[in-house]
Amino acid sequence: MSREYRSGEWFAVPIGGRSPVAALVLRLAPRVAGAYVFPEAYGEARASEALWAGRVYDRGLRERRWTRIGRLRGFDEAAWPAPRGEVLDAALFEPAIVAALAGQTFERPRRAIYDLQPPFGAARLATLPPDAVVQWRRELSGGDLELVSRAFAARADLTVRLYGRASSQLGDVRPAIPATRWQFGDGVRELAIGAQALAIRLHGDELDARTIEGALQLRSLTVSAGTLVNAAALRDFPRLEKLDLVGVRVDDADAIFTLPNVVALRCKRVERVTSLAALARHPTLRFLALEELTHVDDLRALATIPHLESLEISGAWQFEIEDLSFLRSMPQLERLRVDIGGMRKNAEIYAWRPFAVPPLFDSLTI
Repeated sequence: MSREYRSGEWFAVPIGGRSPVAALVLRLAPRVAGAYVFPEAYGEARASEALWAGRVYDRGLRERRWTRIGRLRGFDEAAWPAPRGEVLDAALFEPAIVAALAGQTFERPRRAIYDLQPPFGAARLATLPPDAVVQWRRELSGGDLELVSRAFAARADLTVRLYGRASSQLGDVRPAIPATRWQFGDGVRELAIGAQALAIRLHGDELDARTIEGALQLRSLTVSAGTLVNAAALRDFPRLEKLDLVGVRVDDADAIFTLPNVVALRCKRVERVTSLAALARHPTLRFLALEELTHVDDLRALATIPHLESLEISGAWQFEIEDLSFLRSMPQLERLRVDIGGMRKNAEIYAWRPFAVPPLFDSLTI
């Protein structure tokens, strides 16, 4: 069962790569807690001396991911006002604390998205912030394409997304724009050979992995909402380190699990995955997220991955606590999130030892 907690209690919060911090918590609302964070628990702590104060979802408390270490002596709720601001989930709470420990202000990762509607002026293109996503769906005329080309001449930080009719114009656009990240909507026509990262939403269509042969610089690939065939061709990308598959059907799951240089892998609602045996002893894998793989019945291959430091297993209600007992013998595993059906089972696993929270996969930088 889930654990209850009271305002004024101290909890140790695991932080990856360093000692835990101490959080004095307040019960604010259903599923929401206030947290005053200190480098360690103090007998005479004051709200004004906190390293960080904010609101968090309290699942980490209820599932016993945070370890109760006592209660503040003489706690007076009036001296600890409810923090304000956005409610952070566990994956954002840790970066906020790490920033505070470094004397920095935490800013939630956001990417500005600009939808260009031709005709447009050079002034708007000149104000694009770093790492913006620029997208358009109508084909660019010669004048607009020239404007875009000039504006992006020194902007390899941008992500360019073509969708709708614009995707048919890729052959004209790609040589004119030096962006290193490209996204494609409404099917795949042709892909950018020089890209370092690709995000491809198939909308039910099929992607033949051989289509992107020659993308020797490719380091990150996201494929969602469709079918991936000839997956074995991904072995031809020597720099591919991050692979994200969401809502796809694959013709060869073992080919995905044996890509030799992948460091981060997420498989979410991937059809035809019934076995993880091919992941055994993977030489480079460090971050792994397995989400809603309902036909997998054995997780023991994960115990043999020598450098695995972050693991997420969610939507896996087919498993019992003993099916994850191998986690006890994985000292290199620092970060864990599990959802095997009910807070009680999850809490028992978190009680084995302190685990930090896995990073957000979408924001993970290798």
